[in-house]
Amino acid sequence: MVEYLTAPSRDGPDFQSEAAENLWTQLARFKTLGYHSCRQFSIGPSVANFVRLKARVIVEADGEQYAQNDAQRHDRERDAWLRSEGFVVLRYGNVDIRRNLESVCQGILAALKERCPVASMVADLAFEVRLRKQNEKLMRENGAHPPTRPAQPR
Repeated sequence: MVEYLTAPSRDGPDFQSEAAENLWTQLARFKTLGYHSCRQFSIGPSVANFVRLKARVIVEADGEQYAQNDAQRHDRERDAWLRSEGFVVLRYGNVDIRRNLESVCQGILAALKERCPVASMVADLAFEVRLRKQNEKLMRENGAHPPTRPAQPR
């Protein structure tokens, strides 16, 4: 099964649409939540726009050319093959990404949390730790002392 997972594609497009670039910027921020994604990643006979391998989630940003019948048929066949390999394929049109980037990102994050709950728990803990550190820093900057933690029994 691993033989079809190669590496970031060098054959993919040298550019992506503005919508895809904006989406990538948001997906890159998911790294702080424990979800690292790759873009333009070769999987089997095709290249995924964005993929989170551990969760087996692929995100495709479809431009206007995907409205053509041939492109839709190709995508259906490709998506069926990817699903047979255990991937979930999330497709968003560039127009949807431009108009509803926040809701697109929420949908992707929900799929990631569903498919990779351990990373979600780690992300929640990491967020809590970061928040606590930020609060302690603000307290020190304002002259207050952060609360001390009670001694742990030995």
